[in-house]
Amino acid sequence: MPSLYSLKSWFTKVLNPVLSLAIKLRLSPDAFTVLGVAGAGLAAFGVLQCSALIVTLGCIVRLAGANLDGALARAQGTASRLGFVKNELGDRLADFILIGSFACLPIVTGDWRLLALVLFAAIASALPTVISLLGYAKGAPRLNGGPVGKTERCLIAVLTVLVLQFYADGAAVLRFAMWVLIFGAIATAFLRRRTIASILASKGFDV
Repeated sequence: MPSLYSLKSWFTKVLNPVLSLAIKLRLSPDAFTVLGVAGAGLAAFGVLQCSALIVTLGCIVRLAGANLDGALARAQGTASRLGFVKNELGDRLADFILIGSFACLPIVTGDWRLLALVLFAAIASALPTVISLLGYAKGAPRLNGGPVGKTERCLIAVLTVLVLQFYADGAAVLRFAMWVLIFGAIATAFLRRRTIASILASKGFDV
């Protein structure tokens, strides 16, 4: 599944100094889970301000937090099921905050159909994760990546706000972006489901 997730190894190297400092300070991985959610909050503020720059900065913080919490837990040898659950909940909350913030436009304009579409896109963004977790519970590896994973969702948010800054018909832009997120989530979930089915079948498990 080609996606921006392939850049994770590069991003991890960029974050190595932060990880090393966190290890020395004996920080909890939960701190970075919270940081990721806070980054989504900053990006959401950027959406409200219609500032692509703020959204970009928030998304970088959001992705850094999502990268560092697991990396720190593994480095400290403290990885656990509880930590895994908190990590996933933090990721999903961050997604919902970021995508849900686009509801500000239909709320202001009173376009309730568009509002419903935004909320549906925010909920649908969790579908690939649900499929991955179901596969993980059956013995498949935890799948990440796209074509529309969390990195791509952040990019879509940045591009959407960037276009909104210069394009008058905000409702049309937002509607298009939400459909991209929805169909992207469905396509990603389908591809992950197919990959999981193949992996489990190769291990002799029923799918």
